[in-house]
Amino acid sequence: MSDLYLKLANSQYTQPIIQALNLPKPLNLARSEHESLYNISGKILLAATKHNFATNSVFKALDSDNITLFSARSNTETLNLSAAPTSYKAKCTEIQIDNLEDQKFKALVFDATGIKTSQELKQLYSVFTRSVKKISINGRFVIIGQSPSQLESPESASLQGSLIGFAKSLAKECGKKGITSNVIYLEKGAQKYLDSSLRFFLSPKSAYISGQSIQLCNKATKQKRTDQAKPLLGKTALVTGAAQGIGYHTAKTLARDGATVVCLDIPANESATQALAKEISGHSVALDLSAESSVDSICNTIGAQLGVIDIIVHNAGITRDKTIANMPEHFWDQVININLSRVLDINRALIEKKLLANNARIICISSISGIAGNFGQSNYACSKAGIASYVEAMSQHTADQGLQGLTINAIAPGFIETDMTQRIPLLTRELGRRMNALSQGGLPLDIAEGVSFFSRPDANALNGNVLRICGLSLLGK
Repeated sequence: MSDLYLKLANSQYTQPIIQALNLPKPLNLARSEHESLYNISGKILLAATKHNFATNSVFKALDSDNITLFSARSNTETLNLSAAPTSYKAKCTEIQIDNLEDQKFKALVFDATGIKTSQELKQLYSVFTRSVKKISINGRFVIIGQSPSQLESPESASLQGSLIGFAKSLAKECGKKGITSNVIYLEKGAQKYLDSSLRFFLSPKSAYISGQSIQLCNKATKQKRTDQAKPLLGKTALVTGAAQGIGYHTAKTLARDGATVVCLDIPANESATQALAKEISGHSVALDLSAESSVDSICNTIGAQLGVIDIIVHNAGITRDKTIANMPEHFWDQVININLSRVLDINRALIEKKLLANNARIICISSISGIAGNFGQSNYACSKAGIASYVEAMSQHTADQGLQGLTINAIAPGFIETDMTQRIPLLTRELGRRMNALSQGGLPLDIAEGVSFFSRPDANALNGNVLRICGLSLLGK
């Protein structure tokens, strides 16, 4: 998949022409396919409001020989920032945020969990207006907030909810530099699970995620220490629709991170599925999910050959595009059956037959089409919106039923460079690429990294999230 305009915008020969015409200049995003979350390096600026509850966990998560931490302080009366925790003062450098001079930072992490009044909300303005120009190209902004739903006061909930609006606007202002801006919401007590989520949003693995939020819940099972080089070592994963595109890269990424991957695709793609399975030392299954017997076939295969699985990625999906006035009934039925009904049926059967291991991970692939709708895709948008709602509802069900640490999350991709999007008419394709804060399409690897993130054992506090990986598309919320 090739984005010619992106190449021209970053070529020393054509870049001056693009600048002279005042055209958008998307940057090559810094991605790192092989780095672990614990290879982050560089200078990170940390700032926190008074009365916060996450700062100690932030320092703990980033306490590394490869990271140089700076704790923001201010002599301004209206900017009352919290000092670094006592146990970490010797491991960081205090710096006056009013006088950053020639400093450049890889990222700014702002703990806003202490904001309780509109006067305190102004600290958001005060911190970022002083530091926004000090973040390097391909840098990161991460804001830590308290889950609004956990707050009894509507006023406090509104203030914490306002953080995502700020983050989205910041993402659009800084996207031209490849900088992303995201929010991590915490239930009180969930800060102890912050480590992998914070590192993910600071790493190149989140390069195409901007203007988004995730929530960490406090109803999580305790996990054993994760092997950071191979976080999925010893896990078995099933990926549907694995022969190409997002599914192909997801299978390879999960295998890279240590999982044994079962690659499932339709019989017509059997040779490609077998080749992939051989390449990653996994297994292949040729199965048409539209068949009524497909759910039983999956369960029988897992029960007979694997016992249980630790991760299932519902990636398989189809489109049958027509306006609703002209859509044949079988177009509707096919899309709803594969994209929504089969996902629900498979999950229900795996749970009932106890084919999911303790602390299993279910990851569903939704779409921004399900969030924003799309012309001529009422069936597809309906199915993908159903997936998002199912994940949110199912997460409450698993928590209430005490299903041994099972979590379920979804990813909603935006415009991703795949063979399918290459077949879109040129003008529509270019609009799809440019209509986001980063002015470019994402890569299948971006989705795969998100799947691997949700699959990790230390992602135990992530449950019921629908994460858009879209570069902050102008479509949807």
